[in-house]
Amino acid sequence: MSVSEGPISLSPKEQEVFQFLQPVGVRRTSEDLTIKAFGLPDKHPINARTIMIGRLRSLGKKLPHTDLGVVLKSTERRGPKPMAFWLETPGG
Repeated sequence: MSVSEGPISLSPKEQEVFQFLQPVGVRRTSEDLTIKAFGLPDKHPINARTIMIGRLRSLGKKLPHTDLGVVLKSTERRGPKPMAFWLETPGG
């Protein structure tokens, strides 16, 4: 899937997160995604998970306006516990 299709293109960081979320349907926690993007916890900035959730929210807003045929889903926020994110085909 190309991430520059459709009327809205994804930023380089959103493209990176989109690749981390592959394949469609596989749940990944915000903690797992943060480690993929920033490395081990002793190497990433203190607000890395907050940054990652911001990127995920931005990606989630853009995906319905692209021709990629997927949407971003997530679990509800649960305080300090990591949220789970995954890609789904609409209606699936």
